[in-house]
Amino acid sequence: MFSKEYFTYLLKSKKYLLIFILLIAFLNAVGSGKNEIGMIIQGFLCVVLTYLIPCNVFSYVHDKKAVDTYFSIPVSRKAMLVTGIVFCAATAYMPFVITFSFFAVAEGIGILSYALALIKILLVAFTLVVFNTCLYLIGNNAFDGVVMIGAYTVLPAVLLTALEIFADSYIAGHGFDMSFVAYLSPIAISTDLFFDLFESSMIDIHNIPALILYLAVSAYLLYKQYVDRAVERASTPSTKIYSYPLVIYLYVFLILLMISSSFNYGYSSFKDFISDIFIVYLMLFVVYVVAYFVYKRKLYFSYKLPLVFIIAALLTTGFSFAARSTKGFGLANAYDHNDRLGQYILYSYADYIPSEITEALKEIEGADAYDTYLNVVVSANENKGDNTPKRQISDSSMALFEKYRKSGIAYFYSGQREGQSTNLNVISSNGNHYYYGIKEGIAYSDMLEFAKDPAVSVIINNNSGEYKLQPDGSLKLLTLYMNTVTYD
Repeated sequence: MFSKEYFTYLLKSKKYLLIFILLIAFLNAVGSGKNEIGMIIQGFLCVVLTYLIPCNVFSYVHDKKAVDTYFSIPVSRKAMLVTGIVFCAATAYMPFVITFSFFAVAEGIGILSYALALIKILLVAFTLVVFNTCLYLIGNNAFDGVVMIGAYTVLPAVLLTALEIFADSYIAGHGFDMSFVAYLSPIAISTDLFFDLFESSMIDIHNIPALILYLAVSAYLLYKQYVDRAVERASTPSTKIYSYPLVIYLYVFLILLMISSSFNYGYSSFKDFISDIFIVYLMLFVVYVVAYFVYKRKLYFSYKLPLVFIIAALLTTGFSFAARSTKGFGLANAYDHNDRLGQYILYSYADYIPSEITEALKEIEGADAYDTYLNVVVSANENKGDNTPKRQISDSSMALFEKYRKSGIAYFYSGQREGQSTNLNVISSNGNHYYYGIKEGIAYSDMLEFAKDPAVSVIINNNSGEYKLQPDGSLKLLTLYMNTVTYD
């Protein structure tokens, strides 16, 4: 399945490209190959080459005259495919080997770690070359092939953005980990592997199973596309469902979802939302029509275009309306917030400070009760950066935190997301993070209740100093900022 003759032909026909790439690699290795910056530069070049070289080596597939010539030579299609992939991967991989070898010698990296690191990057090179070649062959001409590579490469990032915007807009306290989307992108996985090279152990095999899966699936799809490819496809419009049609519809739907997600920011009704955002929908529709023009290679308009767009717009806005009406489909209350060892920080802004606090400040010498900078922070089990064991938060404190959390949820779905006086940050003991913006400030009676709990501290800050609220309502000076003196 590997043709030495065809590989030799590629070496000769691409010799100037090879000389240029290797020259850049050697100069980079000599100039900066002994530090991480040089490695990162070379790693970036390796990734870029996995895009550029397949487009150059397999360009004949999209040329009517060239494809007839190539597919008529006495080398099987399987051999041409395998040989071409090996050539592309080796060309993209070798510059990194040069630089990494300089780096390994300078850093005294062991033979085992060195070999495993090279195997990792070889896997990256083959995976990205196979994946990008597969995308390139989706199109029936060179332009469409490049568009498919770009569209499918960027798609995971667009999906992640759409999910993040939707979650931030419709799930109060949004604490979802969206990192799983990275596994939809071999580029993201490969980037992690590059940076793993600078960790204490290069033997870590993190993400390698995902890359192997990508390599296997991409190799199968590429094989089917290349070996069974009709030569008549060259230089014709790309009409396969997974080319322009799928790409256009996916991007339009995801962008419509992003637009509709803004409904939960300051709009009390869909009527106000649509009237305000209509121009954005109109602009997206124009882009949608232009995309079809590029796809068809001619001026094209059909009743199906506005019909599909309107249906997609109605679906996304309806989905957003349902999300707001059901409080994020119930996900806003789906978490366990009664974590007695979690970290809860309830922060009240300066525009809502109880009068009792300003009166108590008057009783302290050197304190400025009328200072414009005045904040109240209720902190439970805050990480102090030491080994101090956390305390169990009392039932009464948990009930108060839950009261403010529910207040933040109600405010989140009220359609008025401005002018908040307080926010609540919750960091669970397992590391999940939730944030709630709240309209009203912290009630003084709640501050006193919090002050009774040994696991909770009520801290008042202004430009004069930092003070701790005591259960009896008095303030204890912790730090006087003007003198930077700490009192016990």
